[in-house]
Amino acid sequence: MDVRSRTPGSATARATFRGSVDRRRFLWLAASGLAAEGCERLPFLARPSAPPADDLDAIAAALVDGGQYIDGIPPIDFPDYDPVGAPAMPSSFFAPRAGEYHDDDVIDGIVPADGQPRAYPRFITVWHEIVNDIIAGQPISLTYCPLTGSTLVFSGRLDGVETSFGTSGRLYNSNLVMADRDSLSFWPQLLGIAVSGERKGERLRELPIAVTTTWGRWKARYPTTVVLTTRTGRVRPYRSSPYGDYDRNETIIFPVRARDGRFHPKRVVYGVREGGSATAVDKEAALRRGVTTFELRDRPFVALADEELQAVRVFRAEARGERVRFVRRGDAVVDERTGSRFSHMGIAVSGELVTERLEQVSATEVQWFAWYAFYPRTEVIS
Repeated sequence: MDVRSRTPGSATARATFRGSVDRRRFLWLAASGLAAEGCERLPFLARPSAPPADDLDAIAAALVDGGQYIDGIPPIDFPDYDPVGAPAMPSSFFAPRAGEYHDDDVIDGIVPADGQPRAYPRFITVWHEIVNDIIAGQPISLTYCPLTGSTLVFSGRLDGVETSFGTSGRLYNSNLVMADRDSLSFWPQLLGIAVSGERKGERLRELPIAVTTTWGRWKARYPTTVVLTTRTGRVRPYRSSPYGDYDRNETIIFPVRARDGRFHPKRVVYGVREGGSATAVDKEAALRRGVTTFELRDRPFVALADEELQAVRVFRAEARGERVRFVRRGDAVVDERTGSRFSHMGIAVSGELVTERLEQVSATEVQWFAWYAFYPRTEVIS
């Protein structure tokens, strides 16, 4: 961490800040090109079929320059936290404090095994994309790609070696490509597999522990939470976004290998993988239904809505070696066979299966265009 960048007037700070806006400038130039040339004339908006997920050489060859160098978007390696209700310190456009966070700020929240909830505001992570942290004594990396709206948490242990991750400056299907500090292998976030470097072909261990919600909802559920602060050692205009309204408009600036027009490209889905198969569960529909069941490679799954957080978690619909057939009865989610009632956390709170806990699986909240670009054969649950 370059402590010199804490001083706004320093040459290091100015250089760091200039580097941070390179992608913003790149986006603006690319968008200008779209308007001037027309979408179909831009070669990167052609619609080639996506290479299979196991064709790592083709994927590596398709990585594109995202307008940055390695760690040009600097990860947070030493995260600093404040508790709820911490005194509001003197602040500026560059450094709002915890007491000034807004209830509608989008955050990614984690409740680790050690019980200390943590909130990662996206108005901070949009400028860093990766937070290397220690959760319950274990190294983890919370990764957020603002171009695809996706947050995934990965273990920082690779084949017994402890490491952390940085940004590679490359993109695949408009998605963040990470670089591990141990071998500098490149890992597309939504793939979770190294496509180049010493660890080529290895898969990261995804931890299904993050949920996307708002700061107001999160602190109401978890009043003892701590929240990531802007004391990052970097100078950034944290109350602005380098991407403007890119997360809401229909523009896709960077190359994608496959396109589909069934939904608005930025519509939010939950992406679930099982072996070589994938499913996209529409978030809006899943919240409305409360319980959504589906199969993937002949395995039963259930998506349970958390109405308080306005989030969805996905579990294997199996308990005690048997399939659990979920139905909605009033406000309750129950197993049709035993009548056991389940919470939104996948825990049986009453009935024959009481205390049984379903296995939670990784379900990535992501924009539709990106999930389809990675998994064009995905099933869709809407």
